[in-house]
Amino acid sequence: MQKVCKGTFTGAPGSYCTITVPDLSEIPANVTRVYYDEPHSLPIGTLAFLDSKIVVYVAPGNWAAGRCTVDYSTGLGLCTVLDGTGTLAGFSARVDVRIDFGTGVTYWDGTYSFSPLPAR
Repeated sequence: MQKVCKGTFTGAPGSYCTITVPDLSEIPANVTRVYYDEPHSLPIGTLAFLDSKIVVYVAPGNWAAGRCTVDYSTGLGLCTVLDGTGTLAGFSARVDVRIDFGTGVTYWDGTYSFSPLPAR
């Protein structure tokens, strides 16, 4: 999965990235956004990490919740999504994050699963 954050991710709560290349049909390209609820940096020594709750948002009532932590010095991190509502009920993911600082593209490579559940 790929997402682009240029111009929309400011580091402030509510900033977001847009999924441009999805791995699942339930996550439409150029529509699905990943919102960062509390994207603050965690200073650990001389390093800085992004640590935030996230919402993978498709449309009203169709979203999933998770968390991302990324090491800004390497552009590498981990995101997990545990479940959702509406069309994303039953969605889960454990992905390795890799930010290409040159292009602004973030790659989410990992395990995605979708076990449709009744809408909640």
